[in-house]
Amino acid sequence: MDNLKYLNDIQLVFIIDENERPDFPIQILQKMPNLTKLTIHHCSWLEVFQTQIPEIVEKRVLTHLKSLRLNGVSKLQSIGSEDSPWLNLLCDSEKLQHLEVVNCPDLKTLVHFTPSPSVSFKHVKEMYIANCQDMKYLFTLQAVNNLENLEYIEVNNCESMEAIVLKVEDDKEIQLQRLKHIDLNHLSSLKCFYSGDATLQLPSLIQVDIWMCPKMEFFSRGRIQLNSSFRGIEALNVSRDELVFYLDLNSSVKKVFLQQVILNQLIMTLV
Repeated sequence: MDNLKYLNDIQLVFIIDENERPDFPIQILQKMPNLTKLTIHHCSWLEVFQTQIPEIVEKRVLTHLKSLRLNGVSKLQSIGSEDSPWLNLLCDSEKLQHLEVVNCPDLKTLVHFTPSPSVSFKHVKEMYIANCQDMKYLFTLQAVNNLENLEYIEVNNCESMEAIVLKVEDDKEIQLQRLKHIDLNHLSSLKCFYSGDATLQLPSLIQVDIWMCPKMEFFSRGRIQLNSSFRGIEALNVSRDELVFYLDLNSSVKKVFLQQVILNQLIMTLV
């Protein structure tokens, strides 16, 4: 057990009898002070996430965590609600830089929808969301403006996803100052990145990837401010050596959409 202090990566799998009540293993994690990566697999009990914050703080558990992965977590509908106090604490940690959420069938949105979100993901640099089939959007404007250090976001195979950022009343301006790369893959219901008309500030954006998003006709209804660093869109219907850029980001997305329509029509005629 003494050697656990050298461990930096752990995967917790919660496969237990229906009649048992699972607990978050604080006593074990206490013996792993240098953990930087944590994965939670196959967990269908909200009780695991309801360990109270004082226990986590007082026992200094997961204080160096840099990477968090949720895989196969069911019943959890969002992060930031009262259902997940310790998870909320980790997601606000100044150490956490990498977040991955995959195969979570009951997740409706990444951040619990409140006027003032209790979770900010303020220090996260990379975010991967995949195979969350009930998720319709990731953030509201209030939540997305907390992502001060986000550099890369990938959303893959979420069939109900209609927008990455949802329009709400009194939207003013979205600022993602460090975001460099957006990767959107196999999102059959996605219509846009942002569904409102507030200004989007994306000064560091270099590239957007759009793959198999057949309903995405525009990026945002509002004004989009880019710098000269933006190179264009990588899409299914163009060579990997080429990037689509036509006038502005919205026009470029529209061009990718129309090219995809033509490509699909051509495929249909050949079948």
